Amino acid sequence: GGLANKKALITEAEAMYNYLVEKHQNVLGFNKEKLHIVNSLNEGLEKANEFYKNALKLSGRSNFTIYSYAMFCARNDLFIFAATLAEELSGSNKQTNAYKAKIYEQLGISFDKKNNIAASVNSYQIAYKYAKSIGDGKYLKSIKTQYAQEYVKLADLNIKNKDFLQAISDLKNSLQIKETAIANYKLGLLYLDSHPAIAEKHINKAF
Repeated sequence: GGLANKKALITEAEAMYNYLVEKHQNVLGFNKEKLHIVNSLNEGLEKANEFYKNALKLSGRSNFTIYSYAMFCARNDLFIFAATLAEELSGSNKQTNAYKAKIYEQLGISFDKKNNIAASVNSYQIAYKYAKSIGDGKYLKSIKTQYAQEYVKLADLNIKNKDFLQAISDLKNSLQIKETAIANYKLGLLYLDSHPAIAEKHINKAF
């Protein structure tokens, strides 16, 4: 929501327009006036969605267009459709897997903002699977960090609900993905009464 988000939608729509013009040499029937519709503060989201649907048809459902539309959907509460589009991407190469990783990463971010942490964890799990296959170490490290953090957040929710066994499992999962001080510290606290030696080990790792 907000003006900043509307401007982001306009930027994405313009990028899509420019791509389609270049790709299909201006025979698609799109024109700059149609982009002004996207600029409406009251109808920006709906009109942007309409734009992407039209672009999807006119581009012959190219991977680039599917990816762009899936990212739009992932940012704007069309979560099931975003995942469906991600799995429609054709090919099993680095570019396709990078598209899929970024779509599921965005789903993870969006679910986190809605405090649906379980869904966010699931999204990052899929993003991580695809990120491992694209050969980008920096990006993989970023996904691992976010994925591990979501498990810590899930553990916090389970601690709040007094489901301590599940919280322990969540923190172990987090540590399997990436060793962090916060996960070790929280796991140590959970073991403090029942397994002091294990608790000490994890707390020492945290510090």
